[in-house]
Parts: sequence; structure tokens; C-alpha cells
Amino acid sequence: MGALNNLATFYESNGDREFSSITFLFVIVKACTKSFQESNFNVAKAILELFIVLFKIHADRQTAPETFLYAPIVKLAAEKIGDRKLSDSSSSCLNSICVVKDPQRVLHVATKTVDGVISPLVHEALLVWIKSFSANFGLATLSHGVKDVLIWILKECESNNMKVKNAAGDVLGEMYTQLGPVLESFVKSSDVSSSISSMVEKVFKDNAHDPNANQTERRFKCITMSSSNGPSGGPGKGGNASSMLALPTTDLMSALKSDCLDRMNDTGDKKSWRNRKDALDEVDAALGKCGGLLSTEGKAFLQLKQLAANLRLRINDSQSNLKPLAASVIGSLLSRLDDTAQAKIGPVVFPALVNAAMNDMKKTMRDAAVSALEFGTDSPKQNGGGTNASSVEAFILSLESELSDAAIKSSGLPDVLVFLTAKMETLTATNEQEKLSVHRPLAKVIVMSLLSSKSGSRSAAENLLAVCSKNGFVPPSSFDKEIGKLLPAQQRTVRSFIPKMSKQDQELVDTFKKASERPRRPGQMMSSRQTNQVARPNTKTTLQSPRASGHRKSSSIVETDVLPDNPLQMSDRSVKPKGQRLAMLGKGDSWPEYSEEPSSDTIQSLRRAWAVLIPSTSIDVLLPQSGLRTHDDCTDGCDLLSKAIRYSRDNNDSSFLKMLDFIFKWATCAFLLRDHTSGFRKLLSTIRELFERLDELSYAISDGEALILLPYLLDKASVAKLQFKEDILTIFTLVTTKKVYPSQKFGLVCMKVLEKSKSNPSRTLAAELCFDAVRSAGVSAIGRKGLVILSSALNEETVAEAKKVYIDVFEIVVEKLKGDTDKLFSAIKPTEKVKAMIMERCVKQSVAIQGSPRRSPPRKIAPPVGHCSPTGGQEAPTLSSSAVVTGNLRARLQKSKETKLSEELHRLPPSIDTTSAVNPPPTHSPRTTSTDMKYNDIIDDIKFMTTSKACKSTDIVRGTDAIQLLRSFISNNDNNDCTVDHIEKEAFREKIESDYNACVHDVASALEFAFDHGGKNAPLPTALINETVSALTYLLRMRCCRSEMSEKTVEHLVKVTVSALLDERIHINHDIVKATNKVAMRAVTAPKLDVSLNALIRVQVSVIEGNATGERFRLKFSKVLEKLLKRVIKDRYDFSPSNIFGELKQLGALLASIDCIIGTIAGISKTGSVPEDLLTPSESMTNYLLLELVKCKKGEVRETVEDLGDDVKFIEPVLRRCEQELGMKLPTPAVVPTSSGSGESSFRERLEALKRLRESNGK
Repeated sequence: MGALNNLATFYESNGDREFSSITFLFVIVKACTKSFQESNFNVAKAILELFIVLFKIHADRQTAPETFLYAPIVKLAAEKIGDRKLSDSSSSCLNSICVVKDPQRVLHVATKTVDGVISPLVHEALLVWIKSFSANFGLATLSHGVKDVLIWILKECESNNMKVKNAAGDVLGEMYTQLGPVLESFVKSSDVSSSISSMVEKVFKDNAHDPNANQTERRFKCITMSSSNGPSGGPGKGGNASSMLALPTTDLMSALKSDCLDRMNDTGDKKSWRNRKDALDEVDAALGKCGGLLSTEGKAFLQLKQLAANLRLRINDSQSNLKPLAASVIGSLLSRLDDTAQAKIGPVVFPALVNAAMNDMKKTMRDAAVSALEFGTDSPKQNGGGTNASSVEAFILSLESELSDAAIKSSGLPDVLVFLTAKMETLTATNEQEKLSVHRPLAKVIVMSLLSSKSGSRSAAENLLAVCSKNGFVPPSSFDKEIGKLLPAQQRTVRSFIPKMSKQDQELVDTFKKASERPRRPGQMMSSRQTNQVARPNTKTTLQSPRASGHRKSSSIVETDVLPDNPLQMSDRSVKPKGQRLAMLGKGDSWPEYSEEPSSDTIQSLRRAWAVLIPSTSIDVLLPQSGLRTHDDCTDGCDLLSKAIRYSRDNNDSSFLKMLDFIFKWATCAFLLRDHTSGFRKLLSTIRELFERLDELSYAISDGEALILLPYLLDKASVAKLQFKEDILTIFTLVTTKKVYPSQKFGLVCMKVLEKSKSNPSRTLAAELCFDAVRSAGVSAIGRKGLVILSSALNEETVAEAKKVYIDVFEIVVEKLKGDTDKLFSAIKPTEKVKAMIMERCVKQSVAIQGSPRRSPPRKIAPPVGHCSPTGGQEAPTLSSSAVVTGNLRARLQKSKETKLSEELHRLPPSIDTTSAVNPPPTHSPRTTSTDMKYNDIIDDIKFMTTSKACKSTDIVRGTDAIQLLRSFISNNDNNDCTVDHIEKEAFREKIESDYNACVHDVASALEFAFDHGGKNAPLPTALINETVSALTYLLRMRCCRSEMSEKTVEHLVKVTVSALLDERIHINHDIVKATNKVAMRAVTAPKLDVSLNALIRVQVSVIEGNATGERFRLKFSKVLEKLLKRVIKDRYDFSPSNIFGELKQLGALLASIDCIIGTIAGISKTGSVPEDLLTPSESMTNYLLLELVKCKKGEVRETVEDLGDDVKFIEPVLRRCEQELGMKLPTPAVVPTSSGSGESSFRERLEALKRLRESNGK
């Protein structure tokens, strides 16, 4: 022992110089200590301490010892580590060896040595040292040796000695801290008992994973390891957990029963849901046992893709309880795929999951779908977790494809957008290529979501927009392209969130970037018009505020909590009285005159002036320094005014009247902000409450106060939605009837709008309100000045509707003047044009009937100011065809009619009155007062035009007039013809409903005539086509269309409209093409589903069977029919995505029709009489329809086909293909009969069989 200690001391001081003698020393010591097997613990300790010194010399020289030198010492240390007296020395010796030699080899020798030792103390002590080794060196130093160490530790967990078992658990806890989920997966994939598995799970639960563990600086470093293996010492040199511990892959399909997929698709009977549930549970259990990743090599990948397709069908399972289970299984499946496989299989299930997450009625299913999407876009935790960018890209593409008009209104869209936002936050666009991969669909998702009617969806879309803009995922050009596809109104809405940033715009923003970062001036409010403009630099000094950069709502809410009982409490400071302020309006005051809008400078002035009167907390709520942009930002101000009104009512206080002009100015600014539904509703409610309080105080507002607010309020009413328009008109009624601003004075406001407004709806509405004011209060309501303004407006007006209302006002004025037009003209001195229009109206009405003169009623508004309909009890004026023919049409045809009509009179049928066309203006005698006879006359004119063999231009004009008259009766616009009474319209519509199919057929025949008349090279009668398409549009919108329209009518209408669309001449006029295309789509989407589908199939059969037209035309026709059928299905998807064939009443009849077209295709294909390309659209259309039927109806289709028996002979092969494509269980193949040509089972015979089938089903 003494010699060993002396040697240790010698080499400690002279080791570097005597390094070459270490090998000889090892041989001598080994020989003198019985190969290191001395039983005396003092000698053993001396040996260990000697070699600690020797290995330290190797460390200093950066030299690894030979195997023969360190292996015996490792065995000695491992054997003695269980001895309490030698434990420290053994641990230190092992540490010193690991510093100079590969730790993987050191632990291999140590664990193998301990395996041969029975004493549990040795096992426990080595486990304790391995734990300290893991902490001091880091597991990265073991590299791939971690697996061998883990296997040995798991074996030690099975020990009967609790201390050994606990020590093994402690080691696993330390290892889990560094390795994380990879270790957990490895343990699950290992063959361990359930008791060990539960113990390990508890250990993992008690120890948190540190993702940065491999980057942590460690106490010891192995000097002989290469940097690639990464000693755990320094940052950036830690190994990856998944690379250190290779996980086994699992072949999932081999773990399932062979009939699992068949049971998953079993829809045979009512109890088959149990089989589907068992199959889902089986897949879920198999995935739960998979500790690593799923195998995706070769055939395994295709099998997983097929499994995903089958699971996708269960998301729309008829048993609602199975849908969340299916979503959960899908999420579990995707979470066990590597990144590449996940990105490939994800698109199979993402569309169904997105649809369920947005549209499912149950929140449980929506949450399950979102959870599955989260698993499907995350990298597996076995690979370190994080977001899989490729899967996120696939998800965005799926979301874009599912984002229909119905989807953006769904209740689940906000959750999907929140999920996508969270994913995008974890990604970073590192280069331009990454940005381009998803920017177009992502831009579309954001733009469409911003148009949602749900505030939650819009808010989530704004957050997503902010994240994508910050990280640069979507360039501005992509937004511009998507916004350019929208309607103008929609573009304005979206542009309020996404301003157009061209290169010049960006330069402007960069130039004034510092200015834009400063808070806006106090009280700054921007109107809806101003927010769409690029900000201009302001040379004036901006008032600074520490709160300006904060959120507007949060600051105002805090201020509302500390408001006084009377928020509008007057201060004692001296200010100008209200009378003086109103006298300065339009002169020295900064407030603009209508129709100019208040600017930011004006709002600043208002804030400064008002702040003198009321508490500072109140002015900060009404006009916050951060500014106001939408109606929603005014809600706190509305609450403040409501509180002040309540205080006034409770305390009989009227002090707020002294600042009423300020309140009206604030309200005007608020109305001009960007629209927000709930905020605007609250603003209107507050204004109404204010006027009610003014009525309670018997306060009549002055003209100056009225002109501050009411013209702008009238402007808003003209363009607001119906519900808000009614609210505003109710306020006007309250103002005028409660004498707050009586009708005698209200005409002043109307005249101001009439004179100044540039908005057509505003001028029209002002004239209507003016009409009511004159009727209730007399001519004094507008006075001479108002009449002069009205005369000037009528002279300059270009909008026909506004002109009509202006003349209505003059008509009521003449009535109030008792017919004295001379008095009127002498007062206003109108132009000859205006005088002629007034005289024409007054003279026409005075001679139309006996009795009091009749006026054309003004446009209906609800509720009008003191409005009631014109004097009742009068006989309706005579109805002439000239009254319904527009001026433009007459202007085009008048000259030709005058020159040719005299030559054509003898050719016209005697039932038509021809005197009306001889002398302009044309005034026809009334046909009859009977609705039935009037309808019959219209139809007779149309039929004469379409069936006459010698049709002349006069016949076309008469037919066009008849169609236009028909349209005026069925249109919903009351302004089409002022001479058509509402009651008469209803009676006429009832007549059309009773003869609906014949009426549609005759009008459609007029469209057919328009394209056939004169040959294919003749110019098209544009006026006739326009009126016919318009009439068909209104006919297809009638409420009886869905219930009354027959297959024959649909068939005829489809043939006519598609033929028209394929005529080359129609493309000269884009508007006609667009309108005709809408009629064609409406013709197949408006009727019942059975009617549309059967009619389309019949037309398709007639196209491929017919030979009257060229093959090219028939091919185009067939392709259009295919598109129309897909449009019908898409329309049903938008209406009811979960059950598109829910309204289908006769499945058997539809399958018989499909069988007919399949048989026809087979027969024609066999004869080879037509090219194969001609049959392709028909085959595609049939396959698509049958596939959608099977997808929706599932086993019911097969059952119906079997019930039909021999009535369907050709559908079986196509049906089997559809069932196979959907992964359904296939029945035993049946013998398919072949077609023997037109002699056997011709289409006409099958059609008769179909008719008999429908009759037997009660059709």
C-alpha cells in the first residue's frame, strides 16, 4: 500500500516527464496485486488512487489510454463501487477514465461487470454513479450507446430490491430530462411489463423535459471525442435526442385485423355503427401501443393513406358519437408520422376536418376536429416536436378550398383562424421561396374571412393578418389580386383592414414613418371616406399624449369608471353662449357647412371648445386622444351621453341644452365613422333617447342646431341597411311629430340635402320626405326658396327615379295651391323643360279619370314622416303598353316603326290594336280590366311572335312589349311602372303561378326565337333578348318555382339557354352572356333536386343520341351540362354540406335515369357512331353524380338498386367502382348484361319504364 502511495505521489509531480514509463508501471502493479484482485480494501483504494493520477496525466497530455490499460481498472472500480469505503474512489476513478476514454465503452465494460455481481449494493451504487455521470457529462457523450445503457437500466427496474429499482427510476428521470419524449417512446416500444411501464410513466411525469439540456455547460468533458459526436460541454455541441436513440418503426396495418377497414365502412343495418366503433377503437388501441413512429416505407405508406381515407368518411358518420372518435384517431395517426409522410397524408383528411371544425353543429366535434388539425400540423414529439411547415402549407390549401360563402358565416371559423394564427406565429419566412409557397391561398383565406358577418371571425382574421404581415408570409401584391376579385363594396370593406400599398405608397409611408409613429392629435376622428385615403404629412404641431399609443377601448373604459354622476356637468369658466356659437356657423366657425365632412382640424377645435365646459374625464371618453375610427369606438361615448340623459331626467336638469350644439357635432362625427353593426345600433339608440328627452323638456331645436345633425343623418339613412334605415326614419318621425323640429320647418333640412348632396339616394330620400312635409304642413314647409331649389334640381337631375319623386313633390304643391300652376310658375320662374314636365304630370292626371286628380305615389319608405298613401277609393288609371316600355327602347325603335308600320298593318292579327303606333307618343288602349284576359293577351302576343311563319319587326316589337309588361308584373321593384297597382300585381302573379310551367315555356321559347330568327348570320334582337332574360330571371325567383316547375320545363329551359350561350353572336354583348348564364344556372338550382337532376340527365341523353347538329356543338353542349350538374351539387353542398341529397324524394327514379344514360353511352360506344370524346363529358357527369350519391346515401344506394332488380341493368359496374373508390365493402359481383344496340332496350323504352316506375311510386 505504501509503495502504491509513493508511486502516486511521484507520478503526480513527475508524470509528464515519466509518461513513457506508465505502461511498465501498469504491468508491475498488475503482477504485484494479483491482477488487481487484492482483498485488502486499503490496497484496492491505493490502486484506484494511483490510476486516478495516471489518467489525469493522460488528460493533461490529451492522450487516450490503450484498452489494456483502462479496462481492468474499470472492472475494479465497478466491482468495488458498492463498498462504502471504496465508493468515492471508485466513482472518481470512473469519472477520470470517462474524461480520457470514450464513455460509451467505459459504461459498456462497467455494466457488463456488474451483471456478474449478485450483490444489490453494487447494482444500486453503479446506478447512482450513472445518474451523476448523466448530470456531469451529459448523455450526448454516450451518442448511440444510450440505447445499450437504457436496456440495462430497464432490466434493473425489474429487480426485487426496492433500492435498486428506485435508483434505476432516478436514472430514468435524469435521462428523461435530457431526452424527453424520445425516451418515453423508446420505453413504450420496449417489451416491458405493465408494472414497470406504470412506474416509468410516473417517473416521467415527475421530471420535466428540458429542451435545452443538450446545450447546457457540463462539469466534465471527454477530451477524446470528436466535435461531431458533441461532448456535452459547450453550447451548440449537444447531440440530438432522436439521433442518439434510434426508435423502431411500427407497421400499423399488420397490427390490425384483416377485416378492420371493412368493419369501419360497414353501413349495412342500423346496428352496423357498433362494427364501425369497434374498428375505430381497434385502430386507436394499436396507435396507443406504438411507441415510435409508423413505418411509411413502400406498401406501408399506401396502406396508411387508404386508412386515412376510410377514417375521413367517419368524420361525417351518421352516428354523431362516432365523429369525434374518428377525429381523435386521425389526430393520433398523424402525430405518429414523420414530417414528410404527414405532409402527404394530411391533405387526405384536412378538408374534412376543416369542414367539421367550421360547420359541425356540436362544439364537441368542432373541438375534436381542431385538436386533430393541431396534431396533424406538428412534427412528432419523437423528433423533437415543433411545427411542420409542410403540413401547415397543406392545411392552408385545404382551408382555402373549403372556405365557401357559407363557411365564412360559420360559428367555427374563428377557432380555425385562431389555430392557424398560432401556427403561423411559430413559423418564420426565411427566404422568398418560402413566402411564395402559400401566399396566394393564405391571402384568399384572410380576405374572405374579413368579409364574414361574424365579428369573431373578422377579429381572428385581423390577428392572422397582423402575424402574416409581420413575418412577411403574404406580399401586398397577393392581397391586391384577391381583393381585385371582389365586388366594389366588398373591396372597400377589406381595404379598411388592408390598405393598398403600391411602391409609391410604400415610399410615402417610409418618408413619414416617424410622423406616423407619433400619436394622433386629441379628438381626431376619421370618416369612412378619409380612412381609405393615404395619410398626408401635417405641418402643424401634433399634441402629444402619453396615452395616445394605447388601445382606445381600454383607456376609455378606465375613464368611464371614474365619471361623475353628471358627465356633462357645466364648469364655471366663461365661454361663448350657445346662441353666439350657432350664429357663427358657416361664418367664422370651423364647423363645415353641409355636405362637407368635418376634418381632423375641426375635431380638434371641437375638443378644445367643449373641454372648457365639461370634466376632462368626460372629454377623454367622448373624444379620446387616440382618435375614433369605427362606430364601435363610440360606444363609451354613447354610454356617457345616456348617463347624462338619465341624470337630467332623474334630477330635472336641463343644463346639457347649453351644449346641445356640441352634442350634435359629436353625433355627426360619429355617424361619419366606418360602419360597425353593434356600435351603429347603439349610436342610433342614444340619439333617439336624446330627442325623447328634448321632447320631455318641450325643447324645439333651432335651424342652426338642426342643420348640424339632421342632413348628415338623412344622408346615412339613404345608404344604411333596411333595419337601420327604419330606425333613422323613426327618429325623423319622432322629431317632427313631437314638435322637436316640426314638419313646417323640416322641409328646410330636406332642401339643404336636395341642393348640396352629391348622393343620388340622399336626394331621392330628401324629396320623399319633402313630399310628406308638404302634404302634412302645406307649401310653407319648403317655402318659395325650397321650390326654387326643387325646380333647379329637377332641371339638372339625371336619375329617372329622383326626377319622378321631384315631380311628385310639385304635384302635391299644385294640389295644395288648388291647381293654380300660374301662381307656382310666377314664384319659381322654372325653365321651359321643368314647366313642361310639371304640366305633363298635372294635365295627364287631371284627364285620366273623373273625380279628384290622382298622383303617382312616391317611393315607399318605412316609416315615413307623417306619410300615408294617396287618396284611396279612386279607380285605377288605364293601363297602356307605352306606360311600361322604357324610353331607351322606344327611342331606338320609334323611327323604324314610323317608316315601316304602315306597310305591315295588314299582316298583323286583328286582335292587336294598331292605332297606338301611328302617332307618337304611343298610347295603347287598355286590353281589359280582367287579370285573366290581360295575361292571355300577353301570352298570345308572345306566341304569335314565336310561331308566326312571317314574323315582322312590328311583331317583334309587340312581343318585346308583352314580355316587358309581364316582367313589370312579376318583378319585386315597385318602381318599374307607377301605373301597376300592388293589388293588381298580386292577382297577376297568382295567375302566373296557376299556369307557371306554360308561362316559363312560352317566355323561354321567345329566347329561342330571338336566336333562330333570321338565321345564324342575322344580327341578334338585343332588346328582345334583354327583356326575355330579365323576365326569365324574375320567373325563376318566384316562390312557386321550387314546387311547380316540372322536368319538361327545366329540360326546355336548359336546352334554350345553353344553345344561346353557345351561339357565337352572343359574345358581342358581355352583359347578355352574364345574364343568360345566370338564368341557366338558376334553371337547374331553383327547382327540386329530383327535377333538376332528372332533367339534366334527359337533356344529356338527347345530346349524345341526336345527330341534327355538329359533333363539335354537341361536345360543347355536353360539357356545359356536366358543369351545370356539378353546380347543382355544389349548391346543395353550400346549403347542407352534411346531407346534400336530403331533399331527394325518389332515389329509385334517379338511379333509373342514371341507368338509362349509362346504357345509352354503352350502346353508342359499341356502335362507334360518334367519337369517344363526345361521350367523355356524359361519362364524367354520370360517375360524378353516382359517386356523390354513394358518398351521401352510402348503403341505401346499393339497397335501392337491388330493389329495382331488372329495371336497372347497366348501373352495376359504375356503382362498384364508386363503392371501391370510397373504400366500401363490395358485394358479390353480378353478371352485367351487354347492350345489343338500338334494337334492344332503346332509350325510349327505358324512358317509358322510368315513367311507369315513378307512377307506381306516387310521382
